[in-house]
Amino acid sequence: MQVVAEAGKSALGSETRILGPIARIRLRLIVQDGERESLVQAIKSVKSVQEVRWV
Repeated sequence: MQVVAEAGKSALGSETRILGPIARIRLRLIVQDGERESLVQAIKSVKSVQEVRWV
């Protein structure tokens, strides 16, 4: 997996918004075939993560 953008660097295609005590982070990632679901499950396993969407 290669991370193309980091949170807070909108020029690279990512975005971070602070919504009170909640941060909404968008990342653009390049992943190999079959890694998408395992990546989503890993992110969902973090206790403070409320929602994971893949678009």
